[in-house]
Amino acid sequence: MAVSFPWMLVGIALLLVFLGNVVWTGRKEKPPAKGKQEETSFRTLFYVGICWMAVGLPLGYSVGQPAYFAFFAMGIFFSIMGLAMKGKWKNEKKWHQLAPETRKFRLMIMAAALLLVVAGAFAATAYGA
Repeated sequence: MAVSFPWMLVGIALLLVFLGNVVWTGRKEKPPAKGKQEETSFRTLFYVGICWMAVGLPLGYSVGQPAYFAFFAMGIFFSIMGLAMKGKWKNEKKWHQLAPETRKFRLMIMAAALLLVVAGAFAATAYGA
């Protein structure tokens, strides 16, 4: 099935611009001072590893190219690093403890992620993937 115009790429580009705008406007903190480094969030590293494993394994089997298993391997590495430093995980605030602006920002991110999932499901059914 030939598509005359790459609407999918245009949609992805617009969504990335939207998400970039949300992140840029929602950022209240100043970047760390020159020479100072921000602490690594090992809990986030663990979560990123889980996501990469969840993406890499299905891609490796469905596409059939072993290069996609690199995502799975990197996910394992990130997860192990996060778990190895579990003692340095910081306690995160509960939803009711967050400031209203932070809650609004997180809700916008969740809505954008849900929109991405729905758009992906729609594109998969529309193009027969």
